[in-house]
Amino acid sequence: MLQDARLGLSRYRTVDAYNLAIGLNAIMDRAGDPSGIFLVREALRQANVVAMWPNYFRNADPGLAHDDDLKAWILTLKRHRYRIGLYDLGAPHRARHDYNAAEQRRRGRLGPDRFKKNFTDYQQWWASDVRALPEIGRTSVLEWFSADRTYANAQQDLTNLNPQVKSDLAKWVRTAFWRRTSKLGIDFTVARGHKIHFNTAADARWNPAQGGMPSMRRGDLAKINTLYGRMITTSEYRHVTKRIKSGAIAPGNVNFYDEF
Repeated sequence: MLQDARLGLSRYRTVDAYNLAIGLNAIMDRAGDPSGIFLVREALRQANVVAMWPNYFRNADPGLAHDDDLKAWILTLKRHRYRIGLYDLGAPHRARHDYNAAEQRRRGRLGPDRFKKNFTDYQQWWASDVRALPEIGRTSVLEWFSADRTYANAQQDLTNLNPQVKSDLAKWVRTAFWRRTSKLGIDFTVARGHKIHFNTAADARWNPAQGGMPSMRRGDLAKINTLYGRMITTSEYRHVTKRIKSGAIAPGNVNFYDEF
């Protein structure tokens, strides 16, 4: 980031910065509102997605049509829209062709455990969402992510929903969404010839559900093997190491370091 500042760049060259600039954070991080995923789906269905983007995301940089980085990122999101839009978690499905073999096989195993994945205290959050489903008129969480639902449908479902239930569901949706966009961002960055700088400092023993602050240590990110912790960062780390192992990413394209 310091290098970016010295170069006089208008924004940091990170996918997080791109997401903020195109207005995704303003929609996906709204407290107690899990409906943003359907707005993302509708935007990414547009043929001229860059030109239409500001109609869906009012907080987007007004100059994005002239920013090659932002345009490239939006077009990448569009190419991977079925994954980014969490279509695989819904029923009925629509035809999808941008999944790898492991994800294809996983479609037939979308039981309750699949939806515990992104919860910090997964038993508590999952129980909350199971209780929530009758309140939004859905018989299963699969129906909530159904491919044929619209943003307007989702907004209507939330009208009479208990605030805590909305908060729980929103937390799950945004965690699942950011996990996927962050891993896509790694592939996007490397494919454009840039290097990933990856901080592996963490606290493998820290459980955020229990409060307190982590005690950061060198390389602890590799030791986290639980359903809590820095879940998105852990997911990114596993993704990039698998991609290096498979040969999809050259080791020299990732700078692992420890900073705390």
